[in-house]
Amino acid sequence: MAQLDIDTAAVTQTAAAVASAPAGASPTGITVTPPASDPVSAAVTETLQARCAAISGYSTVAQAISQARGSMLASSANTYDEQEQLNAASLGSTGGGSGAATAPPSVVPSIPTPTIPAVTAPQLGPPPTNGKDIATLLHAGPGPAGLFSAAQQMRTHAGQLQDAARRLHSGSTSISADWQSSAADQASQRITELSQWYERHGEHATATATALETHAESFARARANTPTPEQFEDTENRLKRAAQANANPANMGRYAPVVSALQTELGGLHSKATAQYTDYARSAGNPSLVGAPLEPPPRPAAGGVQALDVPLSPAPNDPQKYWLDLSKMVVQDPKTLGPYGYHELVPHSGVWYPDVPSGPAKSPVDLKDIVQLPPGALGPSRYQELIPGSGTWVPEPHAFYAPGVPDKPPEFPIDVRRLIQVPEGQLAPFDSKQIAPGLWYQLPPHPR
Repeated sequence: MAQLDIDTAAVTQTAAAVASAPAGASPTGITVTPPASDPVSAAVTETLQARCAAISGYSTVAQAISQARGSMLASSANTYDEQEQLNAASLGSTGGGSGAATAPPSVVPSIPTPTIPAVTAPQLGPPPTNGKDIATLLHAGPGPAGLFSAAQQMRTHAGQLQDAARRLHSGSTSISADWQSSAADQASQRITELSQWYERHGEHATATATALETHAESFARARANTPTPEQFEDTENRLKRAAQANANPANMGRYAPVVSALQTELGGLHSKATAQYTDYARSAGNPSLVGAPLEPPPRPAAGGVQALDVPLSPAPNDPQKYWLDLSKMVVQDPKTLGPYGYHELVPHSGVWYPDVPSGPAKSPVDLKDIVQLPPGALGPSRYQELIPGSGTWVPEPHAFYAPGVPDKPPEFPIDVRRLIQVPEGQLAPFDSKQIAPGLWYQLPPHPR
């Protein structure tokens, strides 16, 4: 029998701490102001604004997830308390019967699904046609102050995210101390997972602040070294007056050297401005402006019941619904966010599966049919790779179909509620089998 020991008051207190851990770590929005209206400033600002919006959006979702995790913990503690009260009432009754109670399913609070903008490299428009236009654009803008302000806001937010990570880590430790059971272990793991995400997200925010500062410095350097519009105006006016004087027959062309010198001076201004803008445009190709791909926070499954989440209540008795089914998988670019209501079977694999599967399995995977080969090796005929690049191969849907003969049901179907994500290098639970790198299947207690 599994060990169960819980201090419900302490778990309830931890639940409140988990729910409030990211307090203040959800910014209302950071506005990135272009330092000027030239094509480089506009394009880079668009990229940095998208990056700030994506970080803020994920932070908002993570705050709601933390509140959901806290709510689920509080619900667990409350369920145990109610069960104890029912048991005590039953023991005190004259009938001496069992006070059986069915724990209500944990309801996951609503979690927003904001639109997260794509962060793409700056797409530069055509450059200004001459040095004077460059000077006018660079010197007429508001300058880099807005970029530095956004960087400071993002750096502050990064500190808030790291604080949330530390508070969640403390909550995970408290759960392990105050609640001993398999459900507690998974609850602690989920809080740790969220804590680690906050830490990585804080690093993304810090890198974004650095990118904002770097671009601000690039602009400031370009503007400081670009001649001002007034310098162009002054040189052009002096050249015009010298040319007029030289054209006067009475002067007999004596101002020709002055005209030549001023033409050279004006050409130098154009060359200097163009060279500075070329360097500024080159800085827009710095990969740090886009940064590393952002990752969404790990969110609870709708209903809060599955092995990849905290099992707070019994799963519905509908086994086929939970068989691992190839027809329910969604495979897409690992860099993109999966469909709403889905979770990634293996982090960064691009293979997504419904949080709450519906209907019977159309193409169930049979554990005995899995063929594991070295990653990159060619699989058997009529097999497909379960997770791209994993080396785990399973029969294609209806691979052995014969007209008039229905497909045989799997002998050993894989219950998705028993799938466990185990990072490479960590030990998997006892009595579990590796399905793919990072994905394990906890075998049923009494397999047939």
